[in-house]
Amino acid sequence: MKYKVTEEVKISAKDAVEEDNKWFEFRNVLVAFTAVEASDEADPEKITDKCVSELLQVNERIKAERILIYPYAHLFAPQLAKPKTAIQILNLIEEKLKEKNIEAYRAPFGWYKEFNIHCLGHPLSESSRIVSLNVENSLKS
Repeated sequence: MKYKVTEEVKISAKDAVEEDNKWFEFRNVLVAFTAVEASDEADPEKITDKCVSELLQVNERIKAERILIYPYAHLFAPQLAKPKTAIQILNLIEEKLKEKNIEAYRAPFGWYKEFNIHCLGHPLSESSRIVSLNVENSLKS
């Protein structure tokens, strides 16, 4: 997976970006395309813990060397969280993974990014999860 920041999104809060147009590349990485929904704002700690648990379970199966949290609001979120809350939750996910001795990174929130991805194509290389305060992992593959 590699990405570069191209331009800012016109929203109320975004991550600071030191360099745009610089490629960031990750090998042997579990990429978590992540959308934070309005319903997640009710309990950021709980949703973060559930998300980290899911990521650890998936990574236990695929044995990636690192995890990249990639904000991707274009998934299927019916109503997105406020940008400030989304950044808080994404930061918490990264922090909690690092507390578990996982090499974790986060792509910047609030920026359009160009990306390239190479998928290994084995049975565990693609899966999806919905992590919710109300729904327990309703999509799995």
